[in-house]
Amino acid sequence: MGYSLETLARFVESLLESGYDGDIVLGVLPWDEDPTEETREIYEYLIDRAKFHHVILYEIDLRCLPDEKHMCQMNRRYQNVTTMEFLPDFRRPRAVSQLRYEYYWAWAQAYGPQSRILLSDSRDLFFQLNPFNFIPSDMEYTLFVAIEDVSLSIHDQWVNVM
Repeated sequence: MGYSLETLARFVESLLESGYDGDIVLGVLPWDEDPTEETREIYEYLIDRAKFHHVILYEIDLRCLPDEKHMCQMNRRYQNVTTMEFLPDFRRPRAVSQLRYEYYWAWAQAYGPQSRILLSDSRDLFFQLNPFNFIPSDMEYTLFVAIEDVSLSIHDQWVNVM
């Protein structure tokens, strides 16, 4: 997770206010037995939204290299189907920016082929409309891709300077 309460609330609340009524799936860091006040507030907010608004929380538990914090393996991701014991991640450490796609894939397995799934970072996103309003409901196996323009900076755009 790693985002502030303000950032998460902007994402979740704008999505709910857009009329979206499906699942909102979020990855969260493991609960710390001695959390900061901000962490406690974030978890209280997310748990409250989970009770009433289809917010689904998955714990992201990573084991990172001590000298390269961005290179990690997934803890508690693989299980022995007979004993239900967790198995170590058998692959070498990967960049966290790549690991998120493994989580997206795993979480998407809970949904069927007719499901609509939006993958997005929540940091700089505000919904004005339901993101699925303009997609026909009878579309199967369709992929829409929106790529950020890396040559643009949000701080340089006239609409953000007003």
